[in-house]
Amino acid sequence: MAFTYRIDPEHAFAHVRFSGIVTGADPAQATPAVFDDPAWTPGATLIWDCRQVAYLDIGLLDVGRIVLLGARFWQKRGPGRDAILVRRDSMEEIARLFAWRTQGRPGQKTRVFRDAVEAEVWLELPEGTLCEEPADPVAEPAALVAELVA
Repeated sequence: MAFTYRIDPEHAFAHVRFSGIVTGADPAQATPAVFDDPAWTPGATLIWDCRQVAYLDIGLLDVGRIVLLGARFWQKRGPGRDAILVRRDSMEEIARLFAWRTQGRPGQKTRVFRDAVEAEVWLELPEGTLCEEPADPVAEPAALVAELVA
């Protein structure tokens, strides 16, 4: 599993962090994990943090499946704001496609950010909530290559 999450009921948000090698299965597992968690509140803010992703193996079909899965959880999601945090162009392109595909859901707004401070302002989160600098996602390139070819 290439994700972790925490729900902050006091500030009404969930922070999902992806790391390492991320495939279409990871967001598909993270979605029900968050929305089925008893601490989740419909309409809360949701942060999909991809800053620690070393390699993204998600294609167009995966994006479609993830969007459909999100539609299945719409009652539990409720209207709210989603921010997708990225560090690289390739991730930003996929994130923007995902944000575009979720347009039209009543009351839901999704934006893509490279800057955590901008995301905090847009999400109306307390200053510093997202600003801890993530570790370098490609700290061990040899290990990454070995994992990819395994």
